[in-house]
Amino acid sequence: MTGFLIWLGFAAGLFALLAHRLAFDALGVVLDTRPAAAALAALSILLTAFGLSGSGGSRTFSLRRLIGFASLTIAFITGILTAADFFRTSRSQEVRFSNGNITLAGTLYLPRGGTPPYPAVVITHGANASPRKEGEFYARLFAKNGIAALAYDKRGSGESGGEVEGVTYEELAGDAQAAVRHLAAMSEIDGEKIGFWGVSEGSWVVPIVAAEAKPAFVILVSVTPQSPAEQVRYEVGELVKRAGFDEATATRASDLYAYVSDFERTGTGYEELAAQLRAVSKEKWYGAAEYLPDTLPTFAELTRERWYPAWRQNMDFDARPFWEQVRCPVLLLLGGSDPKIDASKVTEIREALLKKEGADVTIQIYTKGEHGLVEWWLPGRLPPPRFPDGYPEMMADWVLARLGMPNKDK
Repeated sequence: MTGFLIWLGFAAGLFALLAHRLAFDALGVVLDTRPAAAALAALSILLTAFGLSGSGGSRTFSLRRLIGFASLTIAFITGILTAADFFRTSRSQEVRFSNGNITLAGTLYLPRGGTPPYPAVVITHGANASPRKEGEFYARLFAKNGIAALAYDKRGSGESGGEVEGVTYEELAGDAQAAVRHLAAMSEIDGEKIGFWGVSEGSWVVPIVAAEAKPAFVILVSVTPQSPAEQVRYEVGELVKRAGFDEATATRASDLYAYVSDFERTGTGYEELAAQLRAVSKEKWYGAAEYLPDTLPTFAELTRERWYPAWRQNMDFDARPFWEQVRCPVLLLLGGSDPKIDASKVTEIREALLKKEGADVTIQIYTKGEHGLVEWWLPGRLPPPRFPDGYPEMMADWVLARLGMPNKDK
């Protein structure tokens, strides 16, 4: 029984170490595994201690002691590392701020150590509902490196007011601007050194607010210069290709989505489009083209949908004029295997930014990265996913260099 406890404690220690490691990779964005790491480390110590206390002095038991001491070492180190991240790298406080009649709620992560006022970053959101949890991984990363970070619930999510359906990019940019105003009014924050971090939908939201707010820096992950309608058209073709169909079929699918977009703009061509959709809906590739409707609503039905007015306003949004007004350093990070984003198009943002003398723009493409810079490295896309090597560190180093701050880890 004592041997079983030692081996069980050893296994718990290894799983604790794995949980600690995953907390700092792609899985940590959606699932904070640090509590699991702490609990497993404590369990490992208890199981191993009970096992060692009952072991004897034979050669077999000596081997068990060796495994037991290894288990204790792993568990103690994991526990210390996890506790250090919980209590030494950052501290947090709840905040609330308003954009008009919308109240937004979030968590501000402040560095431990250093001398305030701190530089800061506002963590903006991807599409759809997006609670602050999705930005906390990055907020902790920045706080660990001496930069305060605000992760807030997107309007209509978590404790924030408003609705996520039917919101325009301008309204979301106003929310981010309100976050900047709130931070700039705090004594612990350097109002001249506030930047933005965003992902995906941030391609359209962040340039709007960055053109007006004059931030210290901008970082965007999975960024595109295309309009939302163009981006979805590209994605439809990519999804069909990745499902194993040829280029001609993928082009056919993306062209059909373009006809859907035209209908959403004007309401014309309903009968012809509905007939085309019915004709191809039974073909094998159709299910892979996720954005093609199963049944085409009439234009009157479409306009009654709650999401339609905002989509109609957003679908052809062109961020490039806003990019031309951005004056701060910009870091653009993309995945070369992202089915949603055509990484080759990012040069259009670079060209818009380089119209200004002395523009500082950095583009990094991670070949195997998908949307959100996630890599599915196990066969069959089994979890856990991971980040490309060096991605979080590169992002932190870039910000610190632009702010003239030393890197604590170097």
